[in-house]
Amino acid sequence: MKTTDYLLIPDYTAHDFFRQKKFAAPHTLITSSCLAYLSAFGLVKQKLLDSFELWTFLCSHPLLNYAYHHWGSHAQGCYRETGLPNIVFTLLAQWDQYPYGGFGRLVLFKPCHIAACYGLPDTLPTTNGWCNQVTQVMLYTPLILASSKGHEAIVNLLLSQNGIDINMQDALGKTALISASCNGHEAIVKLLLSHNDIAINAQNASGQTALISASCNGYEAIVKLLLSCDNVAINAQDQEGQTALILASLKGYEAIVKLLLSHNNVSVNTQDASGQTALIIASDNVHEAIVKLLISHNNIAINAQAARGRTAIIAASNNGHEGIVKLLLSHNDVAINTQDASGQTALILASHSGHEVIVKLLLSHNDIVINTQNASCQTALILASRNGHEAIVKFLLSHNDITINTQDVSGQTALISASWNGHEAIVKLLLSHNNIAVNTQDTCGRTALIEASRNGHEAIVKLLLLHNDIAINAQDVWSQTALTIASHNGHEAIVKLLFSCNDIAINAQDASYQTALIEASNNGHKAIVKLLLSHPDIAVNTQDVWGRTALISASCNGHKAIVKLLLSHNDITIIAQDALGQTALSGAFHNGHKAIFKLLLSYSHLRKGTASSVQSSMRLAPP
Repeated sequence: MKTTDYLLIPDYTAHDFFRQKKFAAPHTLITSSCLAYLSAFGLVKQKLLDSFELWTFLCSHPLLNYAYHHWGSHAQGCYRETGLPNIVFTLLAQWDQYPYGGFGRLVLFKPCHIAACYGLPDTLPTTNGWCNQVTQVMLYTPLILASSKGHEAIVNLLLSQNGIDINMQDALGKTALISASCNGHEAIVKLLLSHNDIAINAQNASGQTALISASCNGYEAIVKLLLSCDNVAINAQDQEGQTALILASLKGYEAIVKLLLSHNNVSVNTQDASGQTALIIASDNVHEAIVKLLISHNNIAINAQAARGRTAIIAASNNGHEGIVKLLLSHNDVAINTQDASGQTALILASHSGHEVIVKLLLSHNDIVINTQNASCQTALILASRNGHEAIVKFLLSHNDITINTQDVSGQTALISASWNGHEAIVKLLLSHNNIAVNTQDTCGRTALIEASRNGHEAIVKLLLLHNDIAINAQDVWSQTALTIASHNGHEAIVKLLFSCNDIAINAQDASYQTALIEASNNGHKAIVKLLLSHPDIAVNTQDVWGRTALISASCNGHKAIVKLLLSHNDITIIAQDALGQTALSGAFHNGHKAIFKLLLSYSHLRKGTASSVQSSMRLAPP
């Protein structure tokens, strides 16, 4: 609650009461009322064990919560009236176990801690030996509490006490100086630094010093005060290896970075536990002004690598920070082709993520190596092609040294990747290159044509078929061609395109001896079956590794329209048997396809079979 001369009363009854009556000392009245209320309900006598019990107690009666949390701010307001009321002195003298929950856990305060925490110098004890007294939990001293809360008068008074230990640390290792620096209390920091015995470089449990805390929280004036001390440890590192410079760079506090860099002893290239420097962190977090400051330092290690090999330019390129990349490239010593632990360069990452302007900037650098491969053997071109970044592909292809047919660890080229993912414009660009290897096969034996056919990318298939060197009948490791795969997946338009090629191997068989016709018949693709049957060279009775023909497959799977189409072909063999002796007729019967069974039975071709096979089928016929 902000201390003010005005009172905001949420309750309208109370509001009317205070409006109708003029009180000379409203803060005094409310302070007295709050403390009397807390005392009446036995706050200190409750013997509360934790913050939850305190919260439960405060919720048990109306206004207890307000009285507990705001009596202190009203008490400070009393100094602008007639001074503290007597009840404050009386109760604080009695409250030897005051439950304070303001630091996230319950701490029991003695009177000196209450006075220090709430900023009530009049209530401090007059006896000796209290100034270094610690709480049982968290080990807070009056000086640490007053410094943390920003009570300058209390701190001044405490520093005048004989025997004051200015460097005592609480349970988290915080000293009064660290607490004041962390919370931005400039005047208190000034007071503490004027003390001869101040330990300016003391570290808390996390290894943070006053300088690190102030830098981390953006308190420029405090950083300036601390840096003015001759013995300040400007390069001290916390438990994560972070210095004041690293943390200020991380948070984007430009003025603080400037102050730190002006110090003669600053170590600009210190690395934290993950190997990151201030420059890498600033580059990663888009703090362009800070990057500018850092790279202007004479000792800057612009190519320092973090634990996984990331440099500042890799970080900035990956995240698309154009201005920072530009700054880094202006440095004479920048290593533009450095690879991280995964083999990624700035160019590879920018190309992968589609950062067009950054790719252009990198390519304009004289030392750029355009064909570097990462740990998966992927180049910038492969990744840009895979992800559909047309403008980047165009930039890369315009470079004289581009290797267009590089294969990654799975054997994919830029063309295969673009074809697989349906990036038509990129396929067109790649095919226009003189050195394109249109028939390269990946580790599964798949070509760009096979991949485009498999995924139904009609326009890309059309482009590929226009190329003079296209191998239309190439087979993958499972002996599948573009035609068998397109037929299997039902891509009619693609089958039509392939079908129109003079040298199409219409009866090519895969590793399971399945043809395009068998695949289409098995999966119910009527239009494709019709198209395939129109080819003069179609082998309608080919059997796969299980002995199944297109007719048997269609009959077993209930594709009546396809069965009808197949039966209309002059060369169809109706009584062909698979490896288990099953015919189209028995397959239709066993799978409950009555209409197909009757259709097969009605064809005169059946009567050309042996009498026994006909009779056997008739015995199996459904009624």
